[in-house]
Amino acid sequence: MGFIDVLNKEIKRINIAKTELYQTIANNHAIFEANGLTLHLRNEIDIFGLEIILTAFKNKRIIDDTYSLFCYNHSDVADYLTYAEKRDMFNIDLEEVLEGLPQFVDEESGITIYMPIYEPFMNEYFRTDYQLTRLKQHREYMRLSDLNPQSPYDRYGPIVYDSAFSCLVKVYEDDDHMDYYYDEMQLVMIFDQETFDLVNIVTLADGKGNRTTSEDARIIMPLFEHGQYFDAITLMYSLHFITEKSYDRLVMELEKER
Repeated sequence: MGFIDVLNKEIKRINIAKTELYQTIANNHAIFEANGLTLHLRNEIDIFGLEIILTAFKNKRIIDDTYSLFCYNHSDVADYLTYAEKRDMFNIDLEEVLEGLPQFVDEESGITIYMPIYEPFMNEYFRTDYQLTRLKQHREYMRLSDLNPQSPYDRYGPIVYDSAFSCLVKVYEDDDHMDYYYDEMQLVMIFDQETFDLVNIVTLADGKGNRTTSEDARIIMPLFEHGQYFDAITLMYSLHFITEKSYDRLVMELEKER
């Protein structure tokens, strides 16, 4: 058993099922099921992929509703507008709406992504020519999209977790690992740089003292990543993230390994 495993055994973390994020996902199960995605969580990481997917669906709903409102407000002149005129008028209304939505720029295509559940071309249609999204072949494309919790990552990579789509905050990165802080559970997840498989979880606080922040995690995680365990737990204790009893037991474990 490595020291991080000992740490996690000593510092109990809350069950993810008790978090607000989990409840938000569960309360929106109808949205997932309507899009062919059954909520079956294989591991803790799935919840963060589902968060991204839910935000993507909400973005789509906002854009769809904006178009419906546009059509209603211009119903008296719709028959007199050309396709291009209608497109350009709607884009003016849509521009302000898009500015307030979670988004990121896909590095490969340079296209702004509002729905990482779809490919870049579909995101571009939503942004620049919404009427194309209503064509049969594109509606079928969206309906038949094979989604799972890892779909956004598989399509766009770790940028989905570095954006406003995710509550995770990157606090450390090197050639081997990417570490993301999850505030609600006061922990950091260590992912493999190449595969994004979960390598380990570091629980930073026991809930009995002060709460950690992402800035705290940015200071603590390099110590763990470089094997400076004594310095890491001493800092956690000095900041009142763990109790004296836990600190003493963890120090004893480190002394056993010497």
